[in-house]
Amino acid sequence: MKVKFVFILHFTLVTILFFSTGSYRNWPYKIESDGKYYYQYLISIWYDGDLDFTNNYTGPALPFMRTEIDHYQFKNIISPQTGRPTNLFTTGLAILWLPFFILFYGLAYVLNSTGLTAIPLDGWGQYFQYTVMYAGVVYAGLTLYLIYQLLHRYFAENVALIAAFLLFWGTNWAYYTIFEVSLSHAYDLFTLVLFLWLHWRALDRPGNSAFGLSGLAAALHVLVRTQNVLTIAILVIYYFLTSDRSQNQTWERSIRPVIQKYLLFTVAFVAGLTPLLLSNWYLFGNIFIIPQGNDFLNLTDPAFYGVLLSGRNGLFSHHPVLWLGVAGLILALIKAKAEQPSLVRLGYPLLLVFVVQLYLNATVADWWGGHAFGQRRLLSSLLLFGLGFAYLQKYWYKIAPKSTALIGVVVALFILTNLYLTYIHLFLWGYDDPHDILKWMFHDGPILIYLQNFQ
Repeated sequence: MKVKFVFILHFTLVTILFFSTGSYRNWPYKIESDGKYYYQYLISIWYDGDLDFTNNYTGPALPFMRTEIDHYQFKNIISPQTGRPTNLFTTGLAILWLPFFILFYGLAYVLNSTGLTAIPLDGWGQYFQYTVMYAGVVYAGLTLYLIYQLLHRYFAENVALIAAFLLFWGTNWAYYTIFEVSLSHAYDLFTLVLFLWLHWRALDRPGNSAFGLSGLAAALHVLVRTQNVLTIAILVIYYFLTSDRSQNQTWERSIRPVIQKYLLFTVAFVAGLTPLLLSNWYLFGNIFIIPQGNDFLNLTDPAFYGVLLSGRNGLFSHHPVLWLGVAGLILALIKAKAEQPSLVRLGYPLLLVFVVQLYLNATVADWWGGHAFGQRRLLSSLLLFGLGFAYLQKYWYKIAPKSTALIGVVVALFILTNLYLTYIHLFLWGYDDPHDILKWMFHDGPILIYLQNFQ
């Protein structure tokens, strides 16, 4: 009952913050930047029945939005194969938003028909921007609970709870759930955690049908961000190779049920990728294509230091709480194999996924992620650090069993630091500032706050 109350309280607080704020700079709407192009899939399919964005990109700039609908000017980038304007983004978010869109479109239609309201039904008004984007709050709440459940497999209830909530409030996860909720990153984490939760349930059950569901979840993870196909490949290969097999049968007989399960998984996974393949074919005339072009990645010159430690959106410089996760992971690598070997099933593959995603994101031309708050493209790696948070607490309780108050103080300090960094990102620096976070934290930020509030 206590755990349920904590999650309900958290969900209520996030809901209030979501509806009482806007996007970046507290602009009074929720769909901005890349999010407008994820949303175009839903809008075009719903209203036009196609993915030809020609008419969608020429829509009028809305008075309450700071940028026009097609601020990247994709209407001028035409595919020579299809004659249609491009969209470099993916379909996964539109699929996740669709149930919310249908629900609130129907509600608006009914209210309008009674004469009580006159809500514009074009999909872009503030009504739709807040109600449909509320999906991000719902999915984040579900993600948090699933992370808690995954961690609670190995750790005490209070340890798993603190680790999960520190992940949310101590990193950019909260920012991309409350403010820039139309971007892909919170959904990236949700679909990864959903896949792991479903796949582990499938592994724990004797039947095969659950593998089909986990295959669809894996496909959804790829539909959110195409590069996640590498994540799925790593996890599935790892769990296939380490799956339990009967010791009383020949190798051929023991491996056959495992192969059957993963064949079902593969069929569901490929079927689930249909929206990606069809949209690529419709827009570009090729189901296998990198819409951003071959120059998007510089595979021979990864910016590892920049991604991890730079003052411009470095992973650890913007979210110092993650150093606690690193400390916990080091301890886990040293001790967990002997003390808690089943923990390896979660930690090792997630660590390999992090290394691969780190390399891939370090090769992107804008490795800092544009006007990001921290390393937004690595947000799906937070589960790995949550594992480190939990193990570090467990280890500390062994040394000092009565240190709950101390842990609470440390957690509070890191959460307050993240809220301060969020405030700096939202209200103090401009889009083109160099984002030297340490300088802003200890020099520029305090000066500006003083000038804005006390002068």
